[in-house]
Amino acid sequence: MNTQERTFSQGIEVDPTSARLRCNRCAALLRLGRADEAATDAQTACELDPNLGQAWTRRVTALTAAGRHEEAVECGRGAVLRFPGDVALAGALTRAETAVAERAVTGGVVDFAVHKTLGAAAVSASEYAAAEASYTKSLEAMEAVLQHVPRDQAAQLQERIRELKEKMRSELRSAAAPR
Repeated sequence: MNTQERTFSQGIEVDPTSARLRCNRCAALLRLGRADEAATDAQTACELDPNLGQAWTRRVTALTAAGRHEEAVECGRGAVLRFPGDVALAGALTRAETAVAERAVTGGVVDFAVHKTLGAAAVSASEYAAAEASYTKSLEAMEAVLQHVPRDQAAQLQERIRELKEKMRSELRSAAAPR
């Protein structure tokens, strides 16, 4: 336990209803890398004083740090409605939304690669229906990724997906053609 955490914990023992002390201990816990504990303190602070905007910002930040991105986004979206001018809260929400998008993109790219590899293996084994099914799944994964790509970059990715689709069809036609 560091000095700040100890100080805020002692304050909470004296006044367990202080949202501000919970909020400040949350910040100390975040600095120590103890995001789950910080999220609990932030949640308690929000419950003790729902009008303390800083508590909501810390809660979104702690949830994001704890890897609970979807929960952070849900909490942040509700809090932004309550505190529309809170720049720090808006920033915390943006970081949570970015984390959700990054996870979705990474997962989609992995799904694409797995199904593309399975499709290529199926082509090599002359299992064309399986290859077509795997290629279709790989393209669906990339289409899902598009939902999380900034609009200015989506057109490039759509063109690349179109090229991949044509290449996969060509591989299937070539492999299935009688020799």
